[in-house]
Amino acid sequence: MSVVSSVLEVNVKKVDHLPRTDRLGKCDPFVALNFGGHVQQTSVKKNVFNADFDESFQFEADRHGMWMMVELYDWNRTSNNEKIGNYIIAAEHIDKILSSPVNSEHPVVCFCERDGKPLIGNDGSKTEIHLVLRVFGSAKSGRGSLSDQEPIRRRAGVMINWLEVPAGSATYQLSVSVGDSKEKFVKVTAPGPAYKIPCEFNCSFEFVDEGELSIVVKKTSTLTGSKVAQMAAPLSQGDDPLARAEELVLQGDGFRVGLHLAVAASSQVTQELRVLACSWNVGNAKPPRNLSSWFKGPRGAHSGSLSNGASGHAAAQPSNDLLPDIIFVGVQESSYEVPGGNWESDFVGTLREAIASAFPAGIYCPIVHHPLGQIRALVWARMWIRAGLGNAIETGQEATGVGHVMANKGGVAVGCEYWGNHITFVNAHLAAHQGQLHRRNEDYLEIVKGIRFGGWDILTYSDHIVWVGDLNYRLGPADDAKSPTPEAFDDIVSKIERRQFKGLLETDQLRDAYKSGHAFFGFVEGEMDFKPTFKVERKEGFNYVKSRLPAYCDRVLWQSTRGLKGKITRMWAAEDVASSDHKPVAANLRLFMKSPRPWWWPRTSQSGSQTPGGIVQQRSLLSTLSIAPKKKTAKDAALKRPLPVNWKIEFLQIEGFDLLAADVSGTSDPYIIFSGTALVSQQQGKHLERTLNPVWDQSMLPSLSLAANRSEDLRHESIMLKIMDRDMVSADDEIGVAVVPLSSLIFPPNFDPFEGKWPPGSSPARVQALFSVPVLHQGKQQGQLRGRISMGPELYPQPIESLWQGRYLSIGPDGEGMAAGRKSMSN
Repeated sequence: MSVVSSVLEVNVKKVDHLPRTDRLGKCDPFVALNFGGHVQQTSVKKNVFNADFDESFQFEADRHGMWMMVELYDWNRTSNNEKIGNYIIAAEHIDKILSSPVNSEHPVVCFCERDGKPLIGNDGSKTEIHLVLRVFGSAKSGRGSLSDQEPIRRRAGVMINWLEVPAGSATYQLSVSVGDSKEKFVKVTAPGPAYKIPCEFNCSFEFVDEGELSIVVKKTSTLTGSKVAQMAAPLSQGDDPLARAEELVLQGDGFRVGLHLAVAASSQVTQELRVLACSWNVGNAKPPRNLSSWFKGPRGAHSGSLSNGASGHAAAQPSNDLLPDIIFVGVQESSYEVPGGNWESDFVGTLREAIASAFPAGIYCPIVHHPLGQIRALVWARMWIRAGLGNAIETGQEATGVGHVMANKGGVAVGCEYWGNHITFVNAHLAAHQGQLHRRNEDYLEIVKGIRFGGWDILTYSDHIVWVGDLNYRLGPADDAKSPTPEAFDDIVSKIERRQFKGLLETDQLRDAYKSGHAFFGFVEGEMDFKPTFKVERKEGFNYVKSRLPAYCDRVLWQSTRGLKGKITRMWAAEDVASSDHKPVAANLRLFMKSPRPWWWPRTSQSGSQTPGGIVQQRSLLSTLSIAPKKKTAKDAALKRPLPVNWKIEFLQIEGFDLLAADVSGTSDPYIIFSGTALVSQQQGKHLERTLNPVWDQSMLPSLSLAANRSEDLRHESIMLKIMDRDMVSADDEIGVAVVPLSSLIFPPNFDPFEGKWPPGSSPARVQALFSVPVLHQGKQQGQLRGRISMGPELYPQPIESLWQGRYLSIGPDGEGMAAGRKSMSN
């Protein structure tokens, strides 16, 4: 995110020589200032030809090349306000002011124009807007920074490590909260006095500006529970702390609680999240205690070059700057015999020891451990990342084994929200054997269909989805032979020894599946510059068992949607792990994040459930703008905060092709529900009858309003089109979902609507583009949508010639837009 360098204060002194705009009066003027996408406006002066304002506003100046639009409006009681003139303060002038000494004043006289001509007042003189600009202060020093006036979204991550009680054995309940947030509970049983009871309970809270962590201990021997101790810790220090991570011991009434506390602010969120994704079929055998090569890679995968396939430099401990933010581990066939013990606790203990030896101690906390049969998904995160994850962590599972109900095969998933970015981690064990390709594809589709977060399938829910597991896809054709011929086995082993991995992967069943769209449509992998991980002898190195063809069964894939991106920077296999007939695999991923929303942004539906990308259902966005931080100061009250710029989006035409047939007649009655992260409300279009190739014109489609303040918001914004089949006698059926990323459609490369890249002297334009996006239904492509979209600030409703009209873009499953020349759409 951009670093705030200074704050620009603009004082609107007065407006002279106004024109007559009202038949029975004079003019009711107000001035609107647009700087960096933030719009602020003065009060209205009634029935004047010369208006005195003397009103000040402050704007964040975080980069060079920013211009300011000054607009003059006439207020109307019964109709829309009328724009009567405007003036642009050039970026060069703004840059000169920003480089001047702090608090130096710079008078500016704006001679308004209308339709490219000077605006003439009622007295025959040119209309003038008088401003005074000055640099209010440096945000780095805290003097005059926007943090003094803009509330800051913060999240606190709390991990309770232990509880110590003063006397007696009893069961206690710890209630953890921040401010008036909903409490989180954990119960612990104390065997005796002065005993530290291990807890390992973690949770997260969101608050604005300041807050206080409260821990209440209750004795649960009675029905209602009696409070026996209360402890508290403030969550802010100094004038404006943006982050905090520390280990604390809180005391109260003889009780002590040991905890890790992290506080993160939305303004600190990095543009990428580093994920270490690991997969291993344990082979129903006790793993070795030393698994460092799995987590670190053969030569220190978290240090050195981050280029794809590059070999890093050996390091005992990786640099903190290169450590993964999240560690995701997926295991299969993970049970084994433990004399006198429990295999699950033994295995989880082994993983914790391995992570502690591979990375600096004490920086990761466990987030979730979700089982299905012998399939496990485990997630750890750094404490300040845990703070940003919130509490909307969901888990799900789908069994696809014998009879599609047994848990010997299937998938488990963990869904979480990180500052508005929805991330899903999936671990799967699909059908085995060379000839079971079709069944593996079916298993994948069944997992996608069966696991739903927030009412959506996991693909629709996710901005990023990381999928690991023993996917069991093989090299070569899907034949039913139980064992390979000696010739086929020797041929593959010979290519492996010559390190002809790219040639081997040309016959890989999984790559054929996602290229053909039969399974894992839209997923991508990194470069697998290592030997196949199955089926190997249970000893160090790659020694293949002749009863099976060697194969890349163990995989790490990911998919990024809604205009976001990700990449694998390195993959490896731990060949020194000798306990299984599979070698563990791992990959470093970098997932690029969209910017956090402002403090006033609604983050859940009324029911409290998370929705894809923060989609708001049945709730007005504008109704949330009156939310205020808990603690106000006199300075807060005196400052005017910028409201979001409203953008109007119109789908001028949408065509569907080869949609899913939902009715017995072999057709559907489709209509579209429009939703998105920044939409003011969810909207629905009109339905068409008995067609798989519908054509909706503009009169059948709703106008959408989107709120955004910054160019980052638009670059990572998207509109989700949920296609439904209308049913007169039962509930409507979903027949597909398509996602239209606005960044790829509306703005050409290097086009920034907030940096004044429009033609000199013109207002920001309403732009148009054509789009073509796949329709997905339960993990499989089911048709295509093409259409024409128009978007522009509602402040500038007049359409003018598009800067990019006629560019036809095909949006791939990863959200990438590829210009394909100029084409016309049929009406």
